[in-house]
Amino acid sequence: MVQNITDRKQLELTLQNIASHDPLTGLLNRHECDHVLGRQLELCRRLKVPMGLCVFDLDHFKQVNDQFGHAVGDKVLQQVAHTIATQLRTTDYLFRWGGEEFLLLCTDTPLNDLRLLAEKLRECVAQMVWEHAGVRQVITCSFGVANFPDHAGDVESLFIAADSALYRAKSQGRNRVECAQPVVATSFPKIFKRQIQVQSATECSVSGLTGRL
Repeated sequence: MVQNITDRKQLELTLQNIASHDPLTGLLNRHECDHVLGRQLELCRRLKVPMGLCVFDLDHFKQVNDQFGHAVGDKVLQQVAHTIATQLRTTDYLFRWGGEEFLLLCTDTPLNDLRLLAEKLRECVAQMVWEHAGVRQVITCSFGVANFPDHAGDVESLFIAADSALYRAKSQGRNRVECAQPVVATSFPKIFKRQIQVQSATECSVSGLTGRL
């Protein structure tokens, strides 16, 4: 009887892990992200501490898949996920949002600390080397960062702010970190849908080419 209960509990834990984690990278998945973001933001609101959100993805990743195949692309995703994860605190949350896009959630993290962390992660990925057919290859990432309460007061607006900053990083040359401007979400049919592009100048940016603020 005791063994049956233990086996059943282990099965439940296994199924929970499958439901909450991405099978390729082992990171938390998009479904789990939907739950964690709301809980952590409300916790930070109650404790009156900042919360940082970073959205990042791999630059020109489609070219990797097209040139080397999806099996190689999967290995690159795994290596990037591992490289990023080893640089984080145990209290940080790293998600695979989908495809080559990732989310990083950092509680009790002021904006400047988040920006510096994103720049560190950008450099780590840029220094990462992977090989195919004996040829050494490199890849880069672009980052958009936003902070509660500086840029938004709810999960939806915070994601939009970070995602808009990522869009700006892409449009300004890639391999860089961009900080968000405050945005106001009024009516959106679906959470996390990309609908707003920041129109005003950036609050802060870090270029992967120049390293200038």
